[in-house]
Order: sequence, then structure tokens, then C-alpha cells
Amino acid sequence: PSTNGKFVVYTVDGNVDILPYPGPSTNGKFVVYTVDENVDKPPYPGPSTNGKFVVYTVDENVDKPPYPGPSTNGKFVVYTVDGNVDILPYPGPSTNGKFVVYTVDENVDKPPYPGSRTNGKLKVLAIMF
Repeated sequence: PSTNGKFVVYTVDGNVDILPYPGPSTNGKFVVYTVDENVDKPPYPGPSTNGKFVVYTVDENVDKPPYPGPSTNGKFVVYTVDGNVDILPYPGPSTNGKFVVYTVDENVDKPPYPGSRTNGKLKVLAIMF
């Protein structure tokens, strides 16, 4: 659980495109993110604009974040979560050409979401498969 009552949990399943996803994984690749606003441990490539920015890199085969080690299958999932930031600090294209950026508004549950934020709180997800 969060140490300050402020956390978000993302469940990412390769076969499911609705977030958050409360159910079990259907393909054995299940990642649960608990992001505490008081935690800012790396890997984190840049500063937050409001001091509440966390980036975790988690292997699809590991379900206990944060995952400090390298990927065991070359498949990483990177989440950038900042309630006040709507632009992902994306350094460039993926080295394997399989990099997509999802923008998920709190009022929209099916990414990718091409429109603008409707409530001032836009979450940006960068997912590498």
C-alpha cells in the first residue's frame, strides 16, 4: 500500500486494453504498479515539474514492483505517472521499432486516447512490447 494514501495501481495485460484492469491476467504476463507520490527512486530520466513523478521499469514476467533488475525476456513496460504533466519525456524511437505512447485521461478507459484532457489530469503511459 501507499505510505501516504496517494497511489495508483495499473494492471497491464497484453490482451486487455481497459485500464485499470481488476481481473487476472489472461496470458501469464501481469504487471501491477503501485506508485507512491513520495517515492522517486530510479530508473528516472528527468525531473518532475511538481515533485511527484515516478518511473518504474518492470519486466512482464515479474508481478512484484518495483523491479530493480534487468528484463529477463527483453520486454519492458515503462510508466510515467504525473497528475500535472501531460507530455512524456520521450527521448526518441524504440530501438526495436515497437514503441507506442498511450495518453489516458481519467475520463477515458480505452487507450490510445488521441484527444485532449477533459479534466486537467492527464496520465501518460509509454509501453514497449
